[in-house]
Amino acid sequence: MPTSVAVTDASIANTGLTGQGTLYFSYPWNSYVWIGGPNDAGGTFSIMTSPEPHGPWLRPYHIYTAPIGNYSISAYSLQAHPALTSNPMNNSIFLTYTKNDLPQTNPNSIYTTPLIYIEWQ
Repeated sequence: MPTSVAVTDASIANTGLTGQGTLYFSYPWNSYVWIGGPNDAGGTFSIMTSPEPHGPWLRPYHIYTAPIGNYSISAYSLQAHPALTSNPMNNSIFLTYTKNDLPQTNPNSIYTTPLIYIEWQ
């Protein structure tokens, strides 16, 4: 049964602690895609696909490990950005995450948002 915004228990299994990630439709794959963090804060990106937005979803598959910061909660908010590709038929995706570093010369942590480009083969 399709889910809707009125269904409060709708979720995608295996999406980690908070389900941070992005759900989108991939035209080259003719499939729904979820990309995000699998189980905990960090720079490990996973992917799952499904023929329908409500599932069934394939098991998570590791696609990329990003460099993490050297401060508490070193990386989080892993996201995919399908709108950044120039053509929805391109077999590629842009990813971002928040990286948290504590430089030696600064008492405050610095947050950066690296941009990663993946082209599928």
